[in-house]
Amino acid sequence: MESTFRALQVARSALNAHRKAMDVAAHNVANASTEGYSRQQVVLTATSSSSPYYTGQTGITYAGYGAQDATKGAIGYLLGTGVTVHTITRMRDAYLDLQVRNESTRWGYWKTRSQGLMQVEVIFNEPSESGLASIMNRFWDAFELLAANPESSAARNTVIAEATSLSEAFQDASRKLDDLAGSMDKALEARASEITSLARQIAHLNDEIAGLAGTGAEPGDLLDRRDLALDRLSELGDIEVYNDHSGGVSVMFGGIDLVRGTDWREIRYVSPGYGVRMEEGPVFGPGGPYFVVGAGGSFDGGLVAAEGNTLVPVRVNGGETKAYLDMRKDYLPKIAEDLDALADALRSRVNEVHRAGYGLDGVSGRQFFADGSGARDLRLHDDVALSPEKIAASLSGAVGDGSNALSLAAIRREAVCQGATPGDFYNSIVTGLGVAGHEAKRMSENQEVLRSHVLDQRSGANGVSLDEEMVEIIKSEHAYQAAARVVTSVDEMVSTIIDRMGLVGR
Repeated sequence: MESTFRALQVARSALNAHRKAMDVAAHNVANASTEGYSRQQVVLTATSSSSPYYTGQTGITYAGYGAQDATKGAIGYLLGTGVTVHTITRMRDAYLDLQVRNESTRWGYWKTRSQGLMQVEVIFNEPSESGLASIMNRFWDAFELLAANPESSAARNTVIAEATSLSEAFQDASRKLDDLAGSMDKALEARASEITSLARQIAHLNDEIAGLAGTGAEPGDLLDRRDLALDRLSELGDIEVYNDHSGGVSVMFGGIDLVRGTDWREIRYVSPGYGVRMEEGPVFGPGGPYFVVGAGGSFDGGLVAAEGNTLVPVRVNGGETKAYLDMRKDYLPKIAEDLDALADALRSRVNEVHRAGYGLDGVSGRQFFADGSGARDLRLHDDVALSPEKIAASLSGAVGDGSNALSLAAIRREAVCQGATPGDFYNSIVTGLGVAGHEAKRMSENQEVLRSHVLDQRSGANGVSLDEEMVEIIKSEHAYQAAARVVTSVDEMVSTIIDRMGLVGR
């Protein structure tokens, strides 16, 4: 005969299981707004059946419901023993994670590139009255005014003022480009430090997750923290993630092993000014560290993975770090180089024409701009800056001759800089910047839309829906109440047995 308390044990298992289901649903609700949280779900399963229960009836077979026991001649039934929590699953879609991270890498690149180009556009501030194009035009116009009034002190002072403005504009643009490059160096150092921190965090979480694997516990919240770190890492650069048998992950970043189990590598940033020449094999650089490469080549700065005293170049192919590196190593140097080329061309040609003319004192052969190199060094020669009468407006030295000033003004139409006029060459710089900035902004906006789309898909798959959780809570609550009623019914049955059986006939 089965125990009277059997139903009590079944009800107890139901109370425990559905209380756990309510706990998990409450945990989901509590973390509905937690970044990176993945919805958890309780999976219930029937517990193992007990030994057969025999009806005492013989010779009767109920197909599909029982089994004839030949030894006892009775029908046996396997009665259930209740319910248990089989596992708590974490709702996560690996494919959507891959999609989100791929789109995040592209979004991180174009977003950062767009922001960088906007900063360059601010430096040149075109088109505007304070832009270099307008300042150059006013510089040429001042020479035309001087050509019409070569003896005029006011006209000569105007030339000095506009030439000073031109020099300062070149110097300011050059200095701001250098400052922006320095800011990007700092940004890259910060990104390298963040990559290292994320690698350390992922390796530490791998260790914690592996430790829980042997206990049978579900490390759902730890997995969420690790996936959140991987998501951020994908914004910084291209990553590949591989799962291992212990529940850990290995991470490739920029083609190198960043995390393997509980081991991680430090990432550093080396500025382009480091000046190391790399041949095949190790080559020592300033300060001791050396670089290991598979083939000859030059190292012009970038991310490196540190292994003791060895630095291995990291070839990042996307993300914020790639955008910063492209701006710092390629785009900014090219803009600065073009600006220097324009300044050098102006210095050279203006000085050449100016040396051929005469000042009001009858002296020729003077420089208009001081010797120097690049935009940072463009400035008026002291002789001219301090004595406007020494500006060589005359080609013949005769009174009233302003032909040399006219020749100086005509430089605006000469192809003096890489086959282009000064204005056209500068416009090509600004136009190229505008086109690059527009493309980066368009791509950034497109990638943001694509990334938002896959993020929404992932959120729908593993995010918390408060409506769904309320339904689960109500289901668990009703099941819990029903199990409690079973306990009450069993209690009443036991009370009947204890209090009333044996009293009949007394």
